[in-house]
Amino acid sequence: MGTVYDYSTRWTKLVNLHWLIYVVVAAGLSAAGVYALRQNNLQMGELKADVIAADEAGEKVQPALQALGSHVFNHMNTSTQVTLASQYSRDAQAAVAATRPDDTNDQVYEEARRECENPNIPLTVRANCVAEYVSANTPELNQDEIKLPPEQQYVYSFAAPQWSADIAGFSFLAATSLFAMAVRSWLRLADN
Repeated sequence: MGTVYDYSTRWTKLVNLHWLIYVVVAAGLSAAGVYALRQNNLQMGELKADVIAADEAGEKVQPALQALGSHVFNHMNTSTQVTLASQYSRDAQAAVAATRPDDTNDQVYEEARRECENPNIPLTVRANCVAEYVSANTPELNQDEIKLPPEQQYVYSFAAPQWSADIAGFSFLAATSLFAMAVRSWLRLADN
């Protein structure tokens, strides 16, 4: 007659494995989770660079922002903030140009742009610098007439979830479960 296997004893043996095996497997899953978190962050950096490139080119900014937002909202370790500096600069220059009298020399605006164009200076400071330069060198223009756009409109913040259903999330979930099983197994061995 054939041998009958008792699957419940196999499960019991699996559950009662030595606690160290659980710890080793959980540590491996944790390492995989950390690697996945890093990959999530690297992908976010690439998407953020795409947004900045689209902003500098002045086209396809919204699709790039949507791709970045979609990635951040669906992956852990990807929170970021991006400023559309080039769009702000274009809008600020348009605001300054809209207030200038028709007889104002375009050379003043070019000089202001060259004088204030420094990537190490924050965007709003550059826009205010242009407005002040034009106002100082164009007596018929009142600086109070220049209304620069609020910089908050050009800043996008994206917050990542605490847990996400991706490789990183499931790795950490499985690792946590295995650590709990290790503690349970260790406590059972300690009681015996």
